[in-house]
Amino acid sequence: MYSSKLRKHLNDFTKSDYLKIGMTDNNGPIVDCSFGVNPFGHPENILIENKGTPIEIGPYPELGAFEFRDELIKYWEAIVKLDYNNLAISDGSMGLINSLNSLFIDVEDRVLGYSPQFPEFVDSLRFHGGIYVPVLLDKEKNYKFSLDEFIAALEWGDYKYIYIDNPNNPTGQIINISDIESIIKRAWELNIIVLIDEAYGDYMTMQNSAISLIHKYNNFYVLKSFSKAYSLAGIRIGYLVGSSELMGLYSLVDDFLINRVALHVALKALNHKDYLKGTINRTRENKNELIGSFNKLKVLETAPEVPIFTVFTENESIDLYKALKDHGIETSSGFYNLGKNSVRIRIPETNATLVQILSNFEKTI
Repeated sequence: MYSSKLRKHLNDFTKSDYLKIGMTDNNGPIVDCSFGVNPFGHPENILIENKGTPIEIGPYPELGAFEFRDELIKYWEAIVKLDYNNLAISDGSMGLINSLNSLFIDVEDRVLGYSPQFPEFVDSLRFHGGIYVPVLLDKEKNYKFSLDEFIAALEWGDYKYIYIDNPNNPTGQIINISDIESIIKRAWELNIIVLIDEAYGDYMTMQNSAISLIHKYNNFYVLKSFSKAYSLAGIRIGYLVGSSELMGLYSLVDDFLINRVALHVALKALNHKDYLKGTINRTRENKNELIGSFNKLKVLETAPEVPIFTVFTENESIDLYKALKDHGIETSSGFYNLGKNSVRIRIPETNATLVQILSNFEKTI
């Protein structure tokens, strides 16, 4: 009855099926490789330090979160000198995406990206009335990102901004910082803003983060999250980095999008660099072992230190998500430019069970 009250462009809007919400049996999957969280968890003393530690939740969080921004400035000082005006704190990178789309996107604004990419970004963009224009990664090149093809698309379009996730979700490939800089530089020459989503960015070296370029160009934002490598998805916290000019624009939508508990926990997690290093080493070891066990399943372009990757079967009639779910493996699918014969897998904490199930599954395809 009330659908007529929706904004007109939402009458034909449907969300992607990337997030599949529904009832499951009581036992759940045998192996859950769906959500892109760190399978090894977060530092153990994050749990210990917060046991019995009172956190006052009555007042609003500190406006500006200056203590947390101080720690972020220290964290990045090895490669770049940030100040308060370069930073904002929010409720995870998805919260930042929604805020930025609310800030910049009018109905029929075009945004350049590449595909496959994070489906929830595309949903948010379309919800705000924007049009997603993806450069399709080439199947013949195993979906490896191509700078030349992306720049060519940039030259011939009229775009409100550019969206790039690095590392890529769902393939787990890393785009080299030199390619990222080439895109930012050309976009700057064309007066286009760039959004670099580094939700999985803590699996890269700091030198490969676009944050290292923050004082060289003034036309881009970097989105960061504590949900992935830091394994703090449950508390919803992330941060945004940009030039003083762009952050001034962001201040129009910067509001009470954080909570005191999230700030308290993330502040402790940020300083566990040794744990982060160990996580990356374990990720590389488990991922290489897992991929090396495949006989028939194929893997798209990926980086060994990123915990997600995309697999496919050459039999295009197979619904790989459903087939693996029937074998007790929960994965993710619904990525634009990928067929039903592909899924994203996040490595598990240990490989043995998954390797055995996949070995049995491969005998059926």
